[in-house]
Amino acid sequence: MTTSHKEIKGFKGTLSDIELIDVTQMACLSGSSMIIKVERKRQTGLLHILDGNIVHAQTNTKTGEEAFLEIMSWQGGKFITRKLDEMPPQTIKKNWEFLLIEATRVKDETRELEKASEEGKSKGIRVLIVDDSRFICGKMKEFLEKDPEITVVGTALNGKEALEMLEKLSPDLITLDINMPVMSGDTALKHIMIHAPCPVVIVSGIDAGNTSAVFDFLRLGAVDFISKPQNIRQLLDQQESFARKIKIAAKARVKNFRRARSVPHVADRKTLQHPVATPRERLAVLFGMAGGCSDILKILPSLPDNLNAPVLVVQQIEKNFHGNFVQFLDSISRMPVVALENGVEKTLKKGKCYFALPGCKISVTQGNRLINIKKSHFSGSPFDGLEVLARSVFSSFKSPESIIWTFVSGEERAPDNLVEMLGTSGSVIVSQDPSTALHPELPGSYIEKGVADIVVPPEGIPRKLVKILRRFRIKEKKGVS
Repeated sequence: MTTSHKEIKGFKGTLSDIELIDVTQMACLSGSSMIIKVERKRQTGLLHILDGNIVHAQTNTKTGEEAFLEIMSWQGGKFITRKLDEMPPQTIKKNWEFLLIEATRVKDETRELEKASEEGKSKGIRVLIVDDSRFICGKMKEFLEKDPEITVVGTALNGKEALEMLEKLSPDLITLDINMPVMSGDTALKHIMIHAPCPVVIVSGIDAGNTSAVFDFLRLGAVDFISKPQNIRQLLDQQESFARKIKIAAKARVKNFRRARSVPHVADRKTLQHPVATPRERLAVLFGMAGGCSDILKILPSLPDNLNAPVLVVQQIEKNFHGNFVQFLDSISRMPVVALENGVEKTLKKGKCYFALPGCKISVTQGNRLINIKKSHFSGSPFDGLEVLARSVFSSFKSPESIIWTFVSGEERAPDNLVEMLGTSGSVIVSQDPSTALHPELPGSYIEKGVADIVVPPEGIPRKLVKILRRFRIKEKKGVS
């Protein structure tokens, strides 16, 4: 039996440590027709070369020039060549020399991104900046990296670029602009929360036309807001606070985030009457810090407008957003929401909500059988302010048992002495379930000390408050309270 051997033209062999760009260039220079199959991890790419021209490229998800550039950006893998047996579809029409120049640029950028990512892993918080202004991107990168705990691993000019960088960079936090070309901030945020959840801080300004859009980002998963600086002076002024907020936001547990349900349009409230609160009434206080804004959006709109008590919200949000956030809450809530102003005394009324920032001095006083509230400047910490509030509340209302303290997301544990004071006062303590908080430290501090009477997700807080207040009203009628 004889065996015939077909003559083999050319050579077969193995090349190692060779750039894919060089292989492609050799094929084009020689006028070859071939298919180059490239494999990298779970990715596969095909390059079709016809008579020395790159005519088609495809990956698992892309075709044409986009696929070609993606294949060329891969930093390693293996390839094999085979004959081009049939005419491929022509998805690429540009000159091969131009394509390889562009591929070299993209590959260099990819190397820099991966290098920055690797360096960032050993240098604290890795931040991806997304803004359509190259100037803002550059300046934010410059002053963020002055903090030794922060590394900017990349910048993107729109949401689409940001999403393409996520897999390569794995940032710890993303700063996101709202209005951008190609893909806007809200669309990008939805994709981030679905495919690669990580803390997102919105860096934007507020104008009359985008107030609702800005705060809707809280419903989509943003953990904080920072007002966008308008000039170099503001950039410098905000440098320290910007870095501090970034470091706090980076610790947010976005896996705990649950999107707030949309709220129907609020009917006209002009005809509603709000009786004044007396020392025998109850008061509901909601206190939150970092991450708590999204919880407040779940709670306030679900409270009824005939609630049998005033509501005081002390919630952290950047001062530049404070007034607009109060207006937004008022527009989506059944009960009116008003901001406490420095030096302006208001009479507490049932079924109304009063909003203030942590760290200010809030005094509740009794006068002419009415309960009045006033905010003033204060140099203490948020918890110092809360202690001042608690003492004035206890001295003005008939009994500490008439006060409901509710604690939502916050990045700091409450001081033990404050937890003990509230826990032994006889007040009702409601803590958000820490497993649903972006920052569980604040509500967790009351649970760990065993003083929380009720532990519930933010969606369940409105029903609990209504139930507690209704029970108090029944007791009061019977003369028990």
